[in-house]
Amino acid sequence: MIPAPEGVTAIGPGEVDLLREHFPYTAEHLEDHEPCFAVVDNGAAVFVCRSVRLKVGVAEAGVEAIATYRGRGYAPWVVAAWAREVRERGLIPLYSASGQNSASRAVARKLGLVLYGIDVSLT
Repeated sequence: MIPAPEGVTAIGPGEVDLLREHFPYTAEHLEDHEPCFAVVDNGAAVFVCRSVRLKVGVAEAGVEAIATYRGRGYAPWVVAAWAREVRERGLIPLYSASGQNSASRAVARKLGLVLYGIDVSLT
């Protein structure tokens, strides 16, 4: 069970203005990326988790942050809020991280996520 996060705002059409300063693409295309959750500071979203791929039965998380807000522990908050909502919608939440992205892999560990696959590429 993913814990209920505190300090996270659900971003729907009525809250889209919170995204405009730092995440204008997400603000303009919110309907394609719901659900979306954010940590808000001084009236603007500074850390966001949104759906980046929606397929039949699954949704994949996309996490973005203002550089000065990285490393403060907000990623697990927004990912947990997003994943809970995705599950409530009857979908399976997917979170991917590259092997080189230790911060993203740490988020997965902190949330107790299960490794379901490894991406392999040949060059």
